[in-house]
Amino acid sequence: MAMDIVGFRVSSELAMFRRWYTTTSSVSYYFPPPTSVAGMIGAIMGISKEDLWKKFEGSISIVIENPVKVIQQGVNYTNTKGGKTSSFRIRVLHHYLYNPSYLIFYKGPLSSKLLDFMQKKETKYPVYLGHAYNLATVEPINIEKTYELENNYADSVIVNHINRIDWEKNNHIFIEKMDTRMDINRIPIETKSIAYSFDVKTGKPLNIWLIEKQPLTYVKISLLNNKRINESKELWIDWLRI
Repeated sequence: MAMDIVGFRVSSELAMFRRWYTTTSSVSYYFPPPTSVAGMIGAIMGISKEDLWKKFEGSISIVIENPVKVIQQGVNYTNTKGGKTSSFRIRVLHHYLYNPSYLIFYKGPLSSKLLDFMQKKETKYPVYLGHAYNLATVEPINIEKTYELENNYADSVIVNHINRIDWEKNNHIFIEKMDTRMDINRIPIETKSIAYSFDVKTGKPLNIWLIEKQPLTYVKISLLNNKRINESKELWIDWLRI
């Protein structure tokens, strides 16, 4: 087992990763942006948001585990800082992900410390999915085997092989342009295109087929399923350096 790769499952009843360009409605991405994943890892290890982008480096991989399901809910906001005379109110439509679950993998200089927290099954700060009221459950992933090899499909979102997607085999591919890194003032400084796939009718996550075999990482993992029984999975994942 390559000990420099650490994995965990993060799940919640609801999630909302607001797309940066939405205004009068809050529409969610379907998986956590790379900057959100960095924040989760920082929360697990106790890195404050002020220090996160001074200390964080490495590569991540994101696998959408549960079917993508969306619900919409109107949320009322009011101005609580304007005194008793304030009458400002606004209703914002929120686009929530229902019962989301993701497998997150990390490799880099923080691997050893992150692995310590995973083995203890604890987090330093609470982990949430998009908003503080979407508290998440974090479960360690046992990585049984991993190696670098070429394959013609990926189970994770992909960054490095977007120009090698086989569009004839993939009927449900989506590409998002996302911020991948911020400076110490939390201002985005790097953006990349990220591809992912799911069946638009059932929400089932789909792998992404490539025209030719490309360099990927094979990981064999074991983790608890919905019945709390340990089960194994084999995944092919792509990495995003942030």
